[in-house]
Amino acid sequence: GSEMCIRDRAGTDPKDDSSKPALTDEPSVVTDKVTVVDGQEADPFEVAKNIPEGGKVAAEGLPDGLSVDESTGEVTGTPAKISDWGKDEEERDVEVTVSVTDKDGKEVAQDTKTVTVQRDTDGDGQPDVTDTDDDNDGATDAEETEAGTDPKDANSKPEAKPGDDQGATSVDKSGVKDVTVSYTHLRAHETRHDL
Repeated sequence: GSEMCIRDRAGTDPKDDSSKPALTDEPSVVTDKVTVVDGQEADPFEVAKNIPEGGKVAAEGLPDGLSVDESTGEVTGTPAKISDWGKDEEERDVEVTVSVTDKDGKEVAQDTKTVTVQRDTDGDGQPDVTDTDDDNDGATDAEETEAGTDPKDANSKPEAKPGDDQGATSVDKSGVKDVTVSYTHLRAHETRHDL
């Protein structure tokens, strides 16, 4: 009875030497998709697990500014600002080839992991995909699209219309004094036109 229990649990035949349970701690690449924001420090993430003792992890194609700890498979850093974004591009998938080698340099695991880099035009920490004012010029992306201006360029914004606050300047009133003018000797029917 106990043999049957072991075989059922492990899915193997204890009387067959070639039938062994699958090792759950085999080296592997962590392939789940990760999102980072350009110019913002990334939360650390794993690209590999169960690295053999003395083994190493390599990650080819990581976005600039990110690096992998070859002994743990943990990626850290701040992705560099991408300079060749397309006009309306707000995120880019980067395919990273991850490989794990044992202490002898033999590859024991290899796969790809997608790292999505999100654009942050104005560097405010909010990626453009959720930022309502990508270039931080005071005009929303929707207002800029409607006006035909570029929501990714702070120097391109809708013209101010009468009554709105865009481009308004404040006046420094320090040094300005209130003055009260009074006239005497006016009769009830006289008026002054030089006020």
